[in-house]
Amino acid sequence: MPWRGEWFGPLAAVLAFGLVAGCATTAPRVAEDAKGAKLGANAEIVLLAPDVLVYELPTSGVPVLRRDWTEQALRNIERALGAELKRRGARFRVALRPPEDDQDRARQYWLLNRRLAETLVDPNLRLPHKRGKLDWTVGPGVRILDPDARYALFMLVRDSYSSDARKAMMIAGLFLGVNVPLGQQFVYVHLIDLEDGSVVWTNRLLSMGGDLRSPGPADEVVRKVLNKAPL
Repeated sequence: MPWRGEWFGPLAAVLAFGLVAGCATTAPRVAEDAKGAKLGANAEIVLLAPDVLVYELPTSGVPVLRRDWTEQALRNIERALGAELKRRGARFRVALRPPEDDQDRARQYWLLNRRLAETLVDPNLRLPHKRGKLDWTVGPGVRILDPDARYALFMLVRDSYSSDARKAMMIAGLFLGVNVPLGQQFVYVHLIDLEDGSVVWTNRLLSMGGDLRSPGPADEVVRKVLNKAPL
């Protein structure tokens, strides 16, 4: 399936904003209450279905969605998220994936979380009046995602891996002095207060390595992106 910019756009924008090849970088942000205490600690969390898409980069350089790779990565990330939250002693439950019906209210809020994620990471979508503050909300209606939990954790992943032909082209390019970019990885996560829909914590991970189709790298990515989560 061809690349649709609305899916891969956040990755392209953030990478263009500055990613050093071969390294992984994170950018955690946390909101604080009136007393300065971090939010999210010791509260029950609902783990929303991760939004994961994995692409193949052919010789043309135009990403092509690979559903088989996406399913592999999704399984590994869901397992890694549960294991990491359990390791940290967090109280959580796993939400059912919303139905593929855009009229379903739970799916609408899941999609709204996707759009919020894209807005928070894309420098072209930032609102000047926010002045860099973590002052965002999806509205109190988000409570429909879970009637009991206090917070919801949402993760968005956009990843890509080069085809064998593109890897060969990259090697040939080294001798010709031509740069042929390979795969890139972008992981974003945020914590939403289900009482009012406000964002209380975010983080993102930018990397040129780590194969989410394998369990080990997926575990490492999840640990890194949740490293400073106030849970």
